[in-house]
Parts: sequence; C-alpha cells; structure tokens
Amino acid sequence: MEEKSKESEQQQSVGNDKAHSLKSNTLTNKNACINWITENTVLTLFLVTGLYGFCLLGFGLANGVYLADWPGLYNDLGIKKSCDSYIISFYASAEQDYWFFVFIGIMAWFISFVSSKKEAKNDKLITKINHFFPEIDPSTAHMRYLEHKINELSCIANLVTRKIIITSIDGDLIETQVTVTTKLLNIHHNHDLTENFGEFYATPDDAVKDKEPWGRLNVFQLDTPSRGSEEVVKPQNFPTSQAFESKYNINLNREEVGTLTINYSAWTDMQEKLETTPAFYTREYGLEFINNSNEKLTIKVTCSGHKDSLIPLESNQSMDTGLIFKDIRPDDDEIIIEFIKENTR
Repeated sequence: MEEKSKESEQQQSVGNDKAHSLKSNTLTNKNACINWITENTVLTLFLVTGLYGFCLLGFGLANGVYLADWPGLYNDLGIKKSCDSYIISFYASAEQDYWFFVFIGIMAWFISFVSSKKEAKNDKLITKINHFFPEIDPSTAHMRYLEHKINELSCIANLVTRKIIITSIDGDLIETQVTVTTKLLNIHHNHDLTENFGEFYATPDDAVKDKEPWGRLNVFQLDTPSRGSEEVVKPQNFPTSQAFESKYNINLNREEVGTLTINYSAWTDMQEKLETTPAFYTREYGLEFINNSNEKLTIKVTCSGHKDSLIPLESNQSMDTGLIFKDIRPDDDEIIIEFIKENTR
C-alpha cells in the first residue's frame, strides 16, 4: 500500500511539473508574441488592415455585392447578385471608409517618418548625446568629454594609401621617404568638425639618435572643398634624439570629404620593427614599397586580422601590386614592418 501511494504521488508530481511547464511555455510564447507586435507596430497595422480588407471583400462577394460585373465568377461560385439596397449601401459605405482610413494612415505614417528623420538631422550633437545619457548635465565637463570622443569617432578614413620609398642603406640603418594620403570623411549629418584630435608622432630608434636630423617633415596639409588647401603642420626637422609629436585640427563640414597629405623622411634601425597605427578608423588601407637602394631586401608586413606578407625587392624595384587591409581600428590594430637585407637572412 505504501509503495502504491508513493507511485501515485510521483505521478501526480510529474503531472504538476508538466502542467507548470506547459503553462510557462504558453506564457513565454504569449510574451514573445506581444513583444513582436510592439516592436513591429507598423507591420502589424499593415497586416491587420490587409486582413480586414480581404474579409470585407470576401463577405461582400458572398452577399453578391462586390465584383458583380464578373458573371462568370458568380456562376462558378453559385452566388446571386444582390438587389437589396440596404446591403449594397452598407458594403459601399464600408468600402469607402476602408479606403479613406487606408489613405489617411499612409499619409500619417509618411509625415511621421519624414518628421522623425528631419528632427534627428536637426538635433544638436549635445541633444543627441543627452538622449542616450539623460543623467548627464549638458553643462558639465563630462558632456564635453563625450562630445569630443564622439567627434573623434565621427571622423573616419575611407581610404589610406602609404607609399614607402627606401632611399638608402647605411649598415643597419635605412632611410625611407613616406607619403601618406588619407581620404577623411565627416559622417555627421549636421555637425561640423573643428576638433584638435588629430595626432602625428614619430619616435627615433636608439641607433639613429646620433643622426642630425634623423628625420624631416616635408608636407602636412589638408585639402577640402570648403576651405581649399590648408597647412596643418609646418615643415620642420625632427628634433635631435627626440620623438616628434604634433596634434592638429580637423576642419570638415558636415558630410564633407577631405584629403590629408603627409610626406616625411626618416632614418630607422633595420634591427627594430617599424610599427604604425592609423589615427582614424580606416575602411581600406593600402601599402606600397619602392626599393631605390643598392641592396636587395625582403620586407615582412604584419597586420592584425590579416595574413603576413613577405615581399622580396631587388635594387631599384617596386611592388607589382600593393597590399590592401580592411577595417583598421586605431586602438586595436597596428601594422608592423620589418626590413631584412638579403645577405643577413
């Protein structure tokens, strides 16, 4: 008797668990359905309106009102054309109301859509930031910090091309002339960029610190349709035994594209790796080498998230095809270049 009682209790417990599980699944499905309707309000209204229109057409057809000019259809379905003025008037009024509300609904949605897009474009940057961070006072330093960082991220590079010309080799020291051309884009719709967030720096290796100068900045200019050509940083020699560093402003109107051109020459130690990181998020980064020295070289290029490349170059030879890297992030990705002389490999 005790064993049967326990089995009965176990069966009842299993039944309760199944009922609870079924109830839980039903509530989950119900909540998922409600969430989908809430997130797709326009689509839901469209589906309901379409369903109502089909039902109106079906009932009107069944009562001999709609599509009465198609006798073949009526004969196939066995429907007689209605002669009741009340029924005809009812369905005519229902159809008129249906199309009226469909037209009004479409116009209301269109006006709301255009208005929301226009308001989003006309909002000031601080207003947009305050929408995402409502607890931040617009007058505080924290808001200014966020505005600066968003501006910095809103200037991207569509294309960067870096051409490196090896001009001479002195023992383990190599002299290169570098030209970097960057197509900058302000992705803001309604905010001009006048921020001091660009930064150019070059650090000398220990072996080249005795070179005077160890490098020189020749060109640093920004060309834009709105301002023309502007010298961003003045040409100058790199300081002896010290790193060269200069911050610069980016002046771009809303959705404007500018061309930043940098040309410099520098001595580097071939025993050290040359590391470079783009200042902006870069959609496409192109790299090209030209060997104008008297030495045969092998150049190794490493980039985060891309395959390593080994490029052999004879004296006075250039690459047939440049390297292309995609989606380079300034904080996470870097390009590492190694120069190897043929007789030291």
